[in-house]
Amino acid sequence: MYGGFDRDSYEALGDAVVGDIRAHTNLRWLGFYLAHSFGGGGSTWTSRRSRSPQVSTWRFLRSAGYGLAPLFLGRQFVGVDEAGQPVPPGARPHHFIPNTNWTEANGEADGRHAVDLANKHDAGNLVDVERGATIYLDLEADGFMSNAAARSYLKGWFDSVAAAGYRPGVYCSDADQTPSAPFVTDGKLIRSAFPNVVIWFFRIPLVQPIVFDEAAARLMLPAVTIYQDADGTLPWFGRIACQFAWYNRDRAVHGASLKTGASSVHRMEPIDFDGSVVPDPSHPEDNRALAFSAFLPGQPAAFSLHSRGAAWQYLDTPQWGEWGEGGFAIPEQTPMADFGYGRFYDTASLAATSRRWGLVDLFGGGIDGSLWTTWRTADGPDHPGQWAAAPQLLNPNMSARIGSKIAAVSRKLDVIDVFFINRNHELATTWWSPDDTDWQAHVGPITHGFGFAPATNIAALTAAHDPERLDLFAVASDNQVRWVQWRSPGPWQTATVSVTADVDPALGVHGTWHDGQIHIVVGGRDGSLVHFIHRDGNIASPDGWIVAGFLPALSLARPMGVRVASIGGVLGAFGISTTQTLFWSAWNGISWTLPGRDDAAPAYSSSGRIAVFPFGDDSVDIMLPNQDSEIVLRRLTLSGNPIAPLMLAASWTMLL
Repeated sequence: MYGGFDRDSYEALGDAVVGDIRAHTNLRWLGFYLAHSFGGGGSTWTSRRSRSPQVSTWRFLRSAGYGLAPLFLGRQFVGVDEAGQPVPPGARPHHFIPNTNWTEANGEADGRHAVDLANKHDAGNLVDVERGATIYLDLEADGFMSNAAARSYLKGWFDSVAAAGYRPGVYCSDADQTPSAPFVTDGKLIRSAFPNVVIWFFRIPLVQPIVFDEAAARLMLPAVTIYQDADGTLPWFGRIACQFAWYNRDRAVHGASLKTGASSVHRMEPIDFDGSVVPDPSHPEDNRALAFSAFLPGQPAAFSLHSRGAAWQYLDTPQWGEWGEGGFAIPEQTPMADFGYGRFYDTASLAATSRRWGLVDLFGGGIDGSLWTTWRTADGPDHPGQWAAAPQLLNPNMSARIGSKIAAVSRKLDVIDVFFINRNHELATTWWSPDDTDWQAHVGPITHGFGFAPATNIAALTAAHDPERLDLFAVASDNQVRWVQWRSPGPWQTATVSVTADVDPALGVHGTWHDGQIHIVVGGRDGSLVHFIHRDGNIASPDGWIVAGFLPALSLARPMGVRVASIGGVLGAFGISTTQTLFWSAWNGISWTLPGRDDAAPAYSSSGRIAVFPFGDDSVDIMLPNQDSEIVLRRLTLSGNPIAPLMLAASWTMLL
């Protein structure tokens, strides 16, 4: 379960505090207003920014680590006076009547306008909502589904948004129901009539309890049962998000002080609080973290982590096989905190590694800041391997920052190193070896004096030629790429990689050893992907990085996620774009090739989630979600063609 909040004006929030709120609270996503009227030309959220960085507020918030929920205010019931005449703006109506402009044609026109606003690029506005994202129609009152004209209007809006390549959603009432209830709310009826429409519902108590613990900087969330259908299931795409608290001057609680630092807060008054079952309501299809690992020779393993459990699948040559032991890790068996609304895994990140053939170790996090591991023993001559009876806690004080990415590597036989961002925003580690198996005794920071951005990934590199070294890369809060290196028997050292581009923490930094050199690809806020090489990989020469070039630009698209891998002497970069295109390029030692691309049906998710893993000496496997919330795998193979050295060779829909 993931906390969120919304305000009608972005200026009440602002650039100066938004990243700090994300870093110091469990508030993971924001409502994003495209317009405050059906014919509006934008909002303070869509306004073109005159300040640095020169990107859209949508992109700025993505870079700050937020999920988002774009809202479009549709044609509402009309407020009238006692005589039935429309009241002026700001006046309190006597009652409401149906809108005479509810037609399917107007719904289609308003849907097109919502999509236009999501892609606005004019003198006053700059918005770049990626294709495939969910756009929510804001219905401020209940009863739309009880009116035939309103139903036609909704159908037109939903159809036109979907036709433009976006997923339609709706923000609407969905009150608790009993068998004797006098009416059925819009949420339930929309679920029935439009099953592919995502529901963000409001369910506000008459007496508002305090739901935000200011001392702990934690939003207390509703139980998962409020998102379930009557039969107890949690369907996709059903109720994804819920607005469950209003803090304003008309209620007992007027606002909340949101933590922005060790001793600083930002007062938000009023503020609406929300919960969701995914960290990014604009991409409900992206509901699982993904990871690859070695398993057996020629048989890699793939993992997914849902909020309610983990699953795995391995390659049974030549096909990806059946499930392994499903449900081998579940939150109820994991030593995590329950703040009153249940235990859940955090789908922000997942890491896997293999410390020897036949063994796999998995690492995940909880929404409480816990880190845990589980592992599978090797197959015996007369019995299959077994997963641990229950996941094991790595950090007893729940020291990971909420939503931290996780990295895990095995640099030599039976040794594992794990990395995460702690609550002090430092890069931290723990490790395991057969001689010292106490994970918890080794937890500690390896950087000091600066923090890391909430959205950053952690790239952890091992060197086959030197198992006594580790190289880490991540984006700091000042948007600088930091290089952190350990070489036995010395201490951890830190350096800054000089990057001229304005780094985007959401795209991050990704690297690998290739041809005896460290290669990294850094994502810029302008959508560029910059390639750097360090010839000897020695942090004693922090100025040894050279700019090797830029990956070719994607026509009319930006990267949403990228990874790199070395395959059989070829360095490859792989990504997913804002237009839902899977793309790849290869480095030939001088320049990057023109990108290959694949557009699938169903389309790939543009959330940015992607995992890659070399397969053998000539292939790479790429795993990512699609719009139907399936996990799909694509295998690229070396072609021998210098112009297009990587070609799509196989495709699977995974069982994860």
